[in-house]
Amino acid sequence: MIPSVLLAISSTLDDLSIGFSMGLKKGRLAVRSIFGIAVISGLTMLIGLLIGEQLALLFPERIDIYISVTVFTLFGLWFLWEGYSKDNDEKAEQKVEESFMEKHYMSWYAVITLGLALGVNSLFLGFSGGLQDYPIFFTSIATAVASMFFIWSGSRLGGQMTGWIGDRANYIAGTILLFMAVMELF
Repeated sequence: MIPSVLLAISSTLDDLSIGFSMGLKKGRLAVRSIFGIAVISGLTMLIGLLIGEQLALLFPERIDIYISVTVFTLFGLWFLWEGYSKDNDEKAEQKVEESFMEKHYMSWYAVITLGLALGVNSLFLGFSGGLQDYPIFFTSIATAVASMFFIWSGSRLGGQMTGWIGDRANYIAGTILLFMAVMELF
């Protein structure tokens, strides 16, 4: 259960930064927008877990662990690298803010687009979790709940903590994934 929760948190920690940036720009997000993004995050995790679980049946014993560790490590390093390249994060946040402009809610098109963009992490990390036989429904629901919590709290807290957490979300997610990769080897 703990690895599933860690996977859910690490795959949705970017949602906190997005929630913060939106909260700074326009204040609180509507619950329906938050819920839509969270559902998409949960569904992408579900799809990734199902694909990973099926592919695990095709691999020889223990090779799935090495594939999983590789995916966790690569994503962990990628998140850490993203933390160093703030220009890309600022451009992505600016695009999100532009689709959000004068409303506290987002169009369904914007919700789906943002949900899929944020769900890419969940898809690939879910694939890796599926290889390791993570519980599919628990991990998917935990991902949706974590996404909802991070976006909701980010939009509520906006400017209060964005300087500390917002700038470090990629570092935290990357560190969690690297920790998970190491734990998979033992």
